[in-house]
Amino acid sequence: MLEEGSVSGASSGASSPEPEEPFIPKFKVQFSDNVNKDGDSVKFTLQVLQDGLMSHVLEREFEDFEYLDHCVSTGQASRGLIIPPIPQRSAIDPYNAEIQSKRLMGKGSKTLIADEFHKDCQQLQK
Repeated sequence: MLEEGSVSGASSGASSPEPEEPFIPKFKVQFSDNVNKDGDSVKFTLQVLQDGLMSHVLEREFEDFEYLDHCVSTGQASRGLIIPPIPQRSAIDPYNAEIQSKRLMGKGSKTLIADEFHKDCQQLQK
């Protein structure tokens, strides 16, 4: 006879746990192909889905993503948190155009390579 608090040889169900339910995210964020240029800023359009239904449509500048990425990556490490990469800076950004032009011409060059304005306009109209 077993005393109170003693363990018998029977196995408990702890060694074979039941399978966990699959992970279902509460929100899904998608980048649309709609990129708008407003003066010197480039704006990206985000679609936020909640429970598979369209919840919000947001417009954000590239600098917003850089700031958010900086805050998340330099803060406390969160184990198991997957942080997706930020979108690439668009080729129509004037800052990138100047850097690319200087790289092609050389660091000491004072001239800039002409851009392909008509191609950029066509890309924005799509």
